[in-house]
Amino acid sequence: MKKSFKLKINFHNFLDIFMCVFVCTFLSFRDYTNVIIVESLLLLASLVFNRLKTGRIKKHILKFGTYKLLFIILCIISSIWSSNNNIDHLCISMIYRVLICLCVLVYVDSEKNFVKLLKFCIIGSCILCIRMIIVIPMSAWGNARVGNFLSHDPDNSYGNTGITYVLGVFSAILIGDKDGILIRNNKMRFLLTIIFTIFSLMSGSKKQIFIILIALAILFYIKSDNPLKLIKNLFIFIIIFCITYFSIMHIQIFYDAIGYRIQSFLSFFGKNNIANTNDLSTLSRFSFLKDAYSTFLKHPFIGVGIDSFKYFNTLQFSWAECNYLEILADLGVLGFAIYYIPHIKIMSRFIKLKKRKDTLLIINTILFIVLLFIDATMVSYNEAHLQFYLSIVYAYCFLINKSKGEDRCIKN
Repeated sequence: MKKSFKLKINFHNFLDIFMCVFVCTFLSFRDYTNVIIVESLLLLASLVFNRLKTGRIKKHILKFGTYKLLFIILCIISSIWSSNNNIDHLCISMIYRVLICLCVLVYVDSEKNFVKLLKFCIIGSCILCIRMIIVIPMSAWGNARVGNFLSHDPDNSYGNTGITYVLGVFSAILIGDKDGILIRNNKMRFLLTIIFTIFSLMSGSKKQIFIILIALAILFYIKSDNPLKLIKNLFIFIIIFCITYFSIMHIQIFYDAIGYRIQSFLSFFGKNNIANTNDLSTLSRFSFLKDAYSTFLKHPFIGVGIDSFKYFNTLQFSWAECNYLEILADLGVLGFAIYYIPHIKIMSRFIKLKKRKDTLLIINTILFIVLLFIDATMVSYNEAHLQFYLSIVYAYCFLINKSKGEDRCIKN
Protein backbone atom coordinates (compact mmCIF):
# COMPACT_ATOMS: atom_id res chain seq x y z
CA MET A 1 0.00 0.00 0.00
CA LYS A 2 1.44 3.30 -1.01
CA LYS A 3 1.93 5.93 1.64
CA SER A 4 0.17 9.19 0.98
CA PHE A 5 2.53 12.07 0.35
CA LYS A 6 1.91 15.25 2.36
CA LEU A 7 3.58 18.52 1.56
CA LYS A 8 4.30 20.18 4.88
CA ILE A 9 4.95 23.89 4.90
CA ASN A 10 6.57 25.53 7.89
CA PHE A 11 4.17 28.43 8.36
CA HIS A 12 6.67 30.47 10.37
CA ASN A 13 9.17 30.30 7.50
CA PHE A 14 6.41 31.24 5.08
CA LEU A 15 5.59 34.30 7.17
CA ASP A 16 9.27 35.26 7.28
CA ILE A 17 9.48 35.07 3.49
CA PHE A 18 6.21 36.98 3.07
CA MET A 19 7.36 39.65 5.53
CA CYS A 20 10.71 39.99 3.74
CA VAL A 21 8.99 40.41 0.36
CA PHE A 22 6.59 42.97 1.82
CA VAL A 23 9.30 45.05 3.53
CA CYS A 24 11.55 45.01 0.45
CA THR A 25 8.65 46.04 -1.79
CA PHE A 26 7.56 48.73 0.62
CA LEU A 27 11.00 50.29 1.04
CA SER A 28 12.21 49.91 -2.56
CA PHE A 29 9.02 50.23 -4.65
CA ARG A 30 6.64 52.27 -2.54
CA ASP A 31 5.42 54.11 -5.62
CA TYR A 32 3.53 50.91 -6.53
CA THR A 33 0.90 51.73 -3.93
CA ASN A 34 -1.82 49.29 -5.03
CA VAL A 35 0.61 46.35 -4.87
CA ILE A 36 1.66 47.28 -1.34
CA ILE A 37 -1.94 47.66 -0.16
CA VAL A 38 -2.78 44.15 -1.40
CA GLU A 39 0.41 42.76 0.16
CA SER A 40 -0.30 44.41 3.52
CA LEU A 41 -3.85 43.03 3.62
CA LEU A 42 -2.75 39.48 2.79
CA LEU A 43 0.21 39.66 5.17
CA LEU A 44 -1.85 40.97 8.07
CA ALA A 45 -4.52 38.30 7.51
CA SER A 46 -1.81 35.58 7.48
CA LEU A 47 -0.14 36.93 10.61
CA VAL A 48 -3.38 37.29 12.56
CA PHE A 49 -4.48 33.78 11.55
CA ASN A 50 -1.18 32.35 12.73
CA ARG A 51 -1.20 34.28 16.02
CA LEU A 52 -4.76 33.22 16.80
CA LYS A 53 -3.70 29.60 16.26
CA THR A 54 -0.89 29.89 18.80
CA GLY A 55 -2.41 32.37 21.24
CA ARG A 56 -4.15 35.71 21.26
CA ILE A 57 -3.31 39.11 19.88
CA LYS A 58 -1.33 40.98 22.49
CA LYS A 59 -2.80 43.96 24.30
CA HIS A 60 -0.23 46.52 23.17
CA ILE A 61 -1.14 45.79 19.53
CA LEU A 62 -4.83 46.39 20.19
CA LYS A 63 -4.03 49.55 22.11
CA PHE A 64 -1.84 50.91 19.32
CA GLY A 65 -4.60 50.22 16.80
CA THR A 66 -7.11 51.93 19.12
CA TYR A 67 -4.95 55.07 19.40
CA LYS A 68 -4.63 55.30 15.63
CA LEU A 69 -8.34 54.63 15.14
CA LEU A 70 -9.27 57.37 17.64
CA PHE A 71 -7.05 59.81 15.75
CA ILE A 72 -8.68 58.92 12.43
CA ILE A 73 -12.17 59.26 13.97
CA LEU A 74 -11.25 62.71 15.29
CA CYS A 75 -10.02 63.63 11.81
CA ILE A 76 -13.37 62.56 10.33
CA ILE A 77 -15.32 64.49 12.98
CA SER A 78 -13.19 67.58 12.34
CA SER A 79 -14.72 67.79 8.87
CA ILE A 80 -17.67 69.47 10.64
CA TRP A 81 -15.63 72.61 11.32
CA SER A 82 -12.90 72.11 8.72
CA SER A 83 -12.34 74.43 5.75
CA ASN A 84 -11.38 71.34 3.77
CA ASN A 85 -14.46 69.50 2.51
CA ASN A 86 -12.49 66.67 0.92
CA ILE A 87 -10.75 64.65 3.64
CA ASP A 88 -12.18 61.22 2.78
CA HIS A 89 -9.13 60.19 0.75
CA LEU A 90 -6.80 61.36 3.54
CA CYS A 91 -8.59 59.30 6.20
CA ILE A 92 -8.66 56.21 3.97
CA SER A 93 -4.93 56.55 3.34
CA MET A 94 -4.35 56.78 7.11
CA ILE A 95 -6.16 53.47 7.55
CA TYR A 96 -3.78 51.96 5.00
CA ARG A 97 -0.85 53.24 7.09
CA VAL A 98 -2.34 51.59 10.17
CA LEU A 99 -2.47 48.25 8.33
CA ILE A 100 1.29 48.51 7.70
CA CYS A 101 1.91 49.28 11.38
CA LEU A 102 -0.20 46.32 12.50
CA CYS A 103 1.78 43.99 10.20
CA VAL A 104 4.93 45.02 12.07
CA LEU A 105 3.38 44.74 15.53
CA VAL A 106 1.83 41.31 14.95
CA TYR A 107 4.99 39.94 13.34
CA VAL A 108 7.36 41.17 16.05
CA ASP A 109 6.39 38.83 18.87
CA SER A 110 9.99 38.00 19.81
CA GLU A 111 13.42 39.55 19.74
CA LYS A 112 14.38 37.05 17.04
CA ASN A 113 11.63 38.32 14.75
CA PHE A 114 12.55 41.89 15.58
CA VAL A 115 16.13 41.34 14.38
CA LYS A 116 14.79 39.58 11.26
CA LEU A 117 12.59 42.59 10.50
CA LEU A 118 15.55 44.99 10.69
CA LYS A 119 17.57 42.68 8.44
CA PHE A 120 14.72 42.69 5.92
CA CYS A 121 14.86 46.49 6.03
CA ILE A 122 18.59 46.44 5.29
CA ILE A 123 17.95 44.16 2.29
CA GLY A 124 15.20 46.50 1.09
CA SER A 125 17.55 49.48 1.41
CA CYS A 126 20.16 47.68 -0.70
CA ILE A 127 17.55 46.97 -3.38
CA LEU A 128 16.57 50.64 -3.34
CA CYS A 129 20.20 51.64 -3.97
CA ILE A 130 20.35 49.26 -6.94
CA ARG A 131 17.09 50.66 -8.29
CA MET A 132 18.45 54.19 -7.98
CA ILE A 133 21.56 53.29 -9.95
CA ILE A 134 19.47 51.72 -12.72
CA VAL A 135 16.69 54.31 -12.96
CA ILE A 136 18.27 57.68 -12.17
CA PRO A 137 20.27 59.24 -15.05
CA MET A 138 23.83 60.32 -14.32
CA SER A 139 22.98 63.93 -15.20
CA ALA A 140 20.48 64.09 -12.34
CA TRP A 141 22.94 63.30 -9.55
CA GLY A 142 23.80 66.51 -7.76
CA ASN A 143 21.42 68.58 -9.88
CA ALA A 144 17.92 67.52 -8.91
CA ARG A 145 15.69 65.78 -6.41
CA VAL A 146 16.70 62.40 -7.74
CA GLY A 147 13.74 60.69 -6.12
CA ASN A 148 11.51 62.20 -8.79
CA PHE A 149 12.93 59.68 -11.24
CA LEU A 150 11.79 56.73 -9.12
CA SER A 151 8.07 57.23 -9.40
CA HIS A 152 6.28 55.38 -12.19
CA ASP A 153 3.26 57.60 -11.45
CA PRO A 154 3.88 61.33 -12.14
CA ASP A 155 1.22 62.29 -9.58
CA ASN A 156 2.80 60.17 -6.85
CA SER A 157 4.72 62.20 -4.24
CA TYR A 158 6.96 59.22 -3.45
CA GLY A 159 9.82 60.75 -5.41
CA ASN A 160 10.39 63.63 -3.01
CA THR A 161 10.20 61.68 0.24
CA GLY A 162 10.75 57.99 -0.54
CA ILE A 163 14.54 57.96 -0.42
CA THR A 164 14.87 60.56 2.27
CA TYR A 165 13.54 58.42 5.10
CA VAL A 166 14.80 55.02 4.00
CA LEU A 167 18.54 55.24 3.43
CA GLY A 168 19.15 58.04 5.92
CA VAL A 169 17.27 56.20 8.66
CA PHE A 170 19.02 52.89 8.05
CA SER A 171 22.41 54.59 7.93
CA ALA A 172 21.59 55.75 11.46
CA ILE A 173 20.50 52.24 12.49
CA LEU A 174 23.73 50.67 11.18
CA ILE A 175 25.71 53.29 13.11
CA GLY A 176 23.95 52.12 16.28
CA ASP A 177 24.64 48.43 15.51
CA LYS A 178 27.93 48.52 17.42
CA ASP A 179 27.93 44.79 18.24
CA GLY A 180 27.06 43.58 14.75
CA ILE A 181 23.65 42.11 15.57
CA LEU A 182 22.30 42.99 12.12
CA ILE A 183 25.54 42.62 10.14
CA ARG A 184 28.36 40.71 11.81
CA ASN A 185 31.06 41.64 9.34
CA ASN A 186 32.38 45.05 10.44
CA LYS A 187 33.73 45.94 7.00
CA MET A 188 30.42 45.13 5.31
CA ARG A 189 28.49 47.12 7.93
CA PHE A 190 30.80 50.12 7.49
CA LEU A 191 30.55 49.87 3.69
CA LEU A 192 26.73 49.78 3.72
CA THR A 193 26.65 52.70 6.16
CA ILE A 194 28.79 54.77 3.78
CA ILE A 195 26.73 53.74 0.73
CA PHE A 196 23.39 54.50 2.41
CA THR A 197 24.74 57.83 3.68
CA ILE A 198 26.04 58.93 0.28
CA PHE A 199 22.85 57.94 -1.53
CA SER A 200 20.67 59.67 1.07
CA LEU A 201 22.74 62.87 0.84
CA MET A 202 22.41 62.76 -2.94
CA SER A 203 18.62 62.74 -2.59
CA GLY A 204 18.82 66.50 -2.10
CA SER A 205 17.48 66.64 1.47
CA LYS A 206 19.48 68.51 4.09
CA LYS A 207 17.73 66.55 6.84
CA GLN A 208 19.95 63.58 6.04
CA ILE A 209 23.12 65.13 7.43
CA PHE A 210 21.31 65.88 10.69
CA ILE A 211 19.96 62.33 10.91
CA ILE A 212 23.48 60.90 10.62
CA LEU A 213 24.89 63.37 13.15
CA ILE A 214 22.08 62.57 15.60
CA ALA A 215 22.91 58.86 15.35
CA LEU A 216 26.62 59.49 15.95
CA ALA A 217 25.97 61.85 18.86
CA ILE A 218 23.67 59.37 20.62
CA LEU A 219 26.07 56.48 20.11
CA PHE A 220 29.07 58.45 21.42
CA TYR A 221 27.09 59.66 24.43
CA ILE A 222 25.82 56.19 25.36
CA LYS A 223 29.31 54.71 25.01
CA SER A 224 30.79 57.35 27.35
CA ASP A 225 31.12 55.61 30.71
CA ASN A 226 33.08 58.44 32.34
CA PRO A 227 33.89 62.13 31.75
CA LEU A 228 37.24 61.31 30.12
CA LYS A 229 35.63 59.00 27.60
CA LEU A 230 32.90 61.57 26.98
CA ILE A 231 35.54 64.19 26.09
CA LYS A 232 37.30 61.68 23.82
CA ASN A 233 34.07 60.76 22.02
CA LEU A 234 33.13 64.43 21.73
CA PHE A 235 36.48 65.13 20.09
CA ILE A 236 35.93 62.26 17.62
CA PHE A 237 32.42 63.54 16.88
CA ILE A 238 33.74 67.04 16.14
CA ILE A 239 36.38 65.63 13.77
CA ILE A 240 33.76 63.55 11.90
CA PHE A 241 31.46 66.57 11.73
CA CYS A 242 34.20 68.81 10.33
CA ILE A 243 35.27 66.25 7.73
CA THR A 244 31.67 65.70 6.65
CA TYR A 245 30.88 69.41 6.47
CA PHE A 246 34.06 70.14 4.53
CA SER A 247 33.31 67.33 2.06
CA ILE A 248 29.76 68.53 1.47
CA MET A 249 30.84 72.13 0.95
CA HIS A 250 33.89 71.46 -1.25
CA ILE A 251 32.98 68.41 -3.35
CA GLN A 252 30.92 69.88 -6.18
CA ILE A 253 28.43 67.06 -6.62
CA PHE A 254 27.64 67.04 -2.88
CA TYR A 255 27.43 70.82 -2.77
CA ASP A 256 24.99 70.90 -5.68
CA ALA A 257 22.84 68.20 -4.05
CA ILE A 258 22.78 69.39 -0.45
CA GLY A 259 25.60 71.81 0.38
CA TYR A 260 23.92 74.99 -0.79
CA ARG A 261 20.79 74.01 1.13
CA ILE A 262 22.74 73.68 4.37
CA GLN A 263 24.52 76.99 3.69
CA SER A 264 21.16 78.63 3.06
CA PHE A 265 19.70 77.19 6.25
CA LEU A 266 22.65 78.23 8.46
CA SER A 267 22.64 81.74 7.02
CA PHE A 268 19.36 82.47 8.80
CA PHE A 269 21.17 82.26 12.14
CA GLY A 270 23.96 84.67 11.18
CA LYS A 271 24.15 88.43 10.79
CA ASN A 272 24.20 88.27 7.00
CA ASN A 273 21.40 86.39 5.29
CA ILE A 274 22.94 84.89 2.16
CA ALA A 275 20.12 82.37 1.69
CA ASN A 276 20.02 80.97 -1.79
CA THR A 277 16.68 81.97 -3.27
CA ASN A 278 16.56 78.66 -5.13
CA ASP A 279 16.27 76.84 -1.81
CA LEU A 280 12.55 77.48 -1.43
CA SER A 281 12.14 74.91 1.33
CA THR A 282 14.40 76.89 3.67
CA LEU A 283 12.95 80.26 2.70
CA SER A 284 9.34 79.19 3.22
CA ARG A 285 9.59 77.01 6.35
CA PHE A 286 9.95 79.87 8.80
CA SER A 287 6.82 81.49 7.45
CA PHE A 288 4.92 78.18 7.64
CA LEU A 289 5.92 77.64 11.28
CA LYS A 290 4.92 81.17 12.26
CA ASP A 291 1.51 80.87 10.58
CA ALA A 292 0.86 77.42 12.10
CA TYR A 293 1.67 78.70 15.59
CA SER A 294 -0.63 81.69 15.13
CA THR A 295 -3.42 79.43 13.88
CA PHE A 296 -3.01 77.18 16.93
CA LEU A 297 -3.23 80.13 19.33
CA LYS A 298 -6.52 81.18 17.72
CA HIS A 299 -7.97 77.63 17.80
CA PRO A 300 -6.13 75.89 20.68
CA PHE A 301 -8.55 73.09 21.64
CA ILE A 302 -9.86 71.45 18.45
CA GLY A 303 -7.97 73.33 15.74
CA VAL A 304 -9.25 74.31 12.31
CA GLY A 305 -9.82 70.75 11.04
CA ILE A 306 -7.54 68.10 9.63
CA ASP A 307 -5.53 69.15 6.57
CA SER A 308 -6.98 72.66 6.86
CA PHE A 309 -3.99 74.70 7.99
CA LYS A 310 -3.06 75.15 4.33
CA TYR A 311 -6.08 77.44 4.02
CA PHE A 312 -4.57 79.65 6.74
CA ASN A 313 -1.01 79.59 5.39
CA THR A 314 -0.38 83.13 4.13
CA LEU A 315 2.64 82.31 1.96
CA GLN A 316 1.32 79.42 -0.08
CA PHE A 317 -1.15 76.53 -0.09
CA SER A 318 1.02 74.10 1.92
CA TRP A 319 1.42 72.14 5.13
CA ALA A 320 3.33 73.52 8.10
CA GLU A 321 6.43 71.36 7.43
CA CYS A 322 6.35 70.44 11.14
CA ASN A 323 4.22 67.61 12.44
CA TYR A 324 3.88 69.11 15.94
CA LEU A 325 2.55 72.46 14.72
CA GLU A 326 0.51 70.95 11.88
CA ILE A 327 -1.46 68.74 14.28
CA LEU A 328 -1.81 71.57 16.83
CA ALA A 329 -3.15 73.89 14.12
CA ASP A 330 -5.44 71.25 12.57
CA LEU A 331 -6.72 69.39 15.64
CA GLY A 332 -5.59 71.45 18.62
CA VAL A 333 -4.40 70.06 21.93
CA LEU A 334 -6.95 67.24 21.76
CA GLY A 335 -5.63 65.82 18.48
CA PHE A 336 -2.02 66.37 19.55
CA ALA A 337 -2.56 64.38 22.77
CA ILE A 338 -4.24 61.46 20.98
CA TYR A 339 -1.66 61.25 18.19
CA TYR A 340 1.36 61.31 20.52
CA ILE A 341 0.14 58.74 23.09
CA PRO A 342 2.33 55.98 21.50
CA HIS A 343 5.32 58.33 21.60
CA ILE A 344 4.74 59.03 25.29
CA LYS A 345 4.56 55.31 26.04
CA ILE A 346 7.83 54.76 24.17
CA MET A 347 9.48 57.57 26.14
CA SER A 348 8.34 56.11 29.46
CA ARG A 349 9.82 52.71 28.51
CA PHE A 350 13.14 54.24 27.51
CA ILE A 351 13.34 56.23 30.74
CA LYS A 352 12.92 53.03 32.76
CA LEU A 353 15.69 51.37 30.76
CA LYS A 354 18.07 54.33 30.69
CA LYS A 355 20.87 52.42 32.48
CA ARG A 356 20.98 49.68 29.87
CA LYS A 357 23.37 49.89 26.92
CA ASP A 358 22.57 46.83 24.80
CA THR A 359 22.71 47.22 21.04
CA LEU A 360 19.01 46.81 20.27
CA LEU A 361 18.09 49.46 22.80
CA ILE A 362 20.69 51.82 21.29
CA ILE A 363 19.31 51.19 17.79
CA ASN A 364 15.75 51.90 18.91
CA THR A 365 16.78 54.98 20.87
CA ILE A 366 18.51 56.36 17.79
CA LEU A 367 15.52 55.55 15.59
CA PHE A 368 13.06 57.14 18.00
CA ILE A 369 15.04 60.38 18.43
CA VAL A 370 15.50 60.56 14.65
CA LEU A 371 11.71 60.29 14.31
CA LEU A 372 11.20 63.10 16.83
CA PHE A 373 13.63 65.23 14.83
CA ILE A 374 11.86 64.43 11.55
CA ASP A 375 8.53 65.40 13.11
CA ALA A 376 10.03 68.85 13.69
CA THR A 377 10.97 69.16 10.01
CA MET A 378 7.99 67.74 8.11
CA VAL A 379 4.38 66.57 8.47
CA SER A 380 4.57 62.86 9.17
CA TYR A 381 1.20 61.73 10.52
CA ASN A 382 0.26 60.32 7.10
CA GLU A 383 3.73 59.41 5.78
CA ALA A 384 3.84 55.63 5.37
CA HIS A 385 7.57 55.11 5.96
CA LEU A 386 7.62 57.15 9.16
CA GLN A 387 4.61 55.34 10.60
CA PHE A 388 6.36 52.07 9.74
CA TYR A 389 9.47 53.17 11.69
CA LEU A 390 7.35 54.26 14.64
CA SER A 391 5.71 50.84 14.81
CA ILE A 392 9.18 49.22 14.83
CA VAL A 393 10.20 51.17 17.94
CA TYR A 394 6.81 50.59 19.58
CA ALA A 395 7.04 46.85 18.93
CA TYR A 396 10.50 46.64 20.49
CA CYS A 397 9.43 48.49 23.63
CA PHE A 398 6.86 45.80 24.38
CA LEU A 399 9.36 42.98 24.02
CA ILE A 400 11.01 44.14 27.23
CA ASN A 401 9.89 42.93 30.61
CA LYS A 402 9.44 46.16 32.57
CA SER A 403 10.05 44.56 35.97
CA LYS A 404 13.28 42.69 35.22
CA GLY A 405 14.42 44.65 32.18
CA GLU A 406 15.12 41.47 30.22
CA ASP A 407 14.49 41.21 26.49
CA ARG A 408 11.60 38.86 26.09
CA CYS A 409 8.02 38.93 24.93
CA ILE A 410 5.52 40.10 27.55
CA LYS A 411 2.86 37.58 28.43
CA ASN A 412 -0.61 38.98 28.60
